[in-house]
Amino acid sequence: MKKEHLDLLREFISYRPVSADPAAVDRVQTRMKEFLEANGIVCKLEKVEDRHLLFASTTGNKQPDILFNPHVDVVPATDPDEQYVVVDKGDKIYARGIADDLSNAVCVAQTLIELKGRVDAGAIFTGNEEVGGSTTDGMIKLGYGAKKMVVVADGNSGLERAMYAHKGVVILKLIARGRTGHSSRPWAFDNAIEKLIRGYMKLAEAWDNPTSVEDWRNTMAPCIISGGQAVNQIPGEASMILNFRIVNADDLENIPKMVAEVTGLEVEFMRGCLPFNGDPQSPQLRLLAEVMVEESGKIPEFQRMTGATDARHLQKLGVPVAIIGCRGTGGHSECEYIESDAIDRMVPVFVKLATRL
Repeated sequence: MKKEHLDLLREFISYRPVSADPAAVDRVQTRMKEFLEANGIVCKLEKVEDRHLLFASTTGNKQPDILFNPHVDVVPATDPDEQYVVVDKGDKIYARGIADDLSNAVCVAQTLIELKGRVDAGAIFTGNEEVGGSTTDGMIKLGYGAKKMVVVADGNSGLERAMYAHKGVVILKLIARGRTGHSSRPWAFDNAIEKLIRGYMKLAEAWDNPTSVEDWRNTMAPCIISGGQAVNQIPGEASMILNFRIVNADDLENIPKMVAEVTGLEVEFMRGCLPFNGDPQSPQLRLLAEVMVEESGKIPEFQRMTGATDARHLQKLGVPVAIIGCRGTGGHSECEYIESDAIDRMVPVFVKLATRL
């Protein structure tokens, strides 16, 4: 990895740009703008919701031929003192957010620099992808887009594969309400935790999760459970956050209704997004495959991914969308890393794709 890229990543990660901290995410956007402008790239910061989003372009055109989309926000670290420090182990470089998705942001920045004066290319650096990416949708409403193709620079596929579809998201809060009282007299009160457990178990028994990526069906995972205030008090309220990944657009409305009916509990819709479905046989994605073969010597796989990206918003532009990112793994985990040559290997793919498009 080039020293200037590693230095930039160290700086970005030191800001701790967690999605819930707009000021920290904005610091990355501002620093990226400085870096790109110093290299002759046209930049503009737009205010969208509670944060700034960077649009960078080789021409200043809001509708370039090809639009890249990385994000610069990250999920929280389980051990901030360790994970917000870049650790270079030679062939792998570890840190929170380095794989998801700051290495891809740096990769896109370098791509624009190399395309300057050659191709009409641009990039939207998203500021809240990890919590739904509504700011990307906001940029589309401001008139930003693409004439020919969008590349979502996300995930850590490397040159072996690219993604053409992913599931949508439904996040619900399951709420049980009871009556608070002293824990020594459980018969006299209504324990919300017990009600929550009983309701969830009905749902779990009725639900059939897939067992592999290839089994392309809806999934459900309980992610957060809350309830109780004291060790000797029966709780009057308890809740659980459920995360569903959906394959059909109708399930954005159907899942909340089903959960309420099965559990008999109160259901709060927190947020959701539609699935993304692209075409791996489009000329643009076939061109991407051709370039990947040239750079890697291997025929790439085009797959569907279980996670979600800002492709869910960018599909509205009506041009083919591909999802591909610098090789690494461990996003959202304690062992997140990228391979040390990941950016150097991906930049030529992006540059060739843009110039041939």
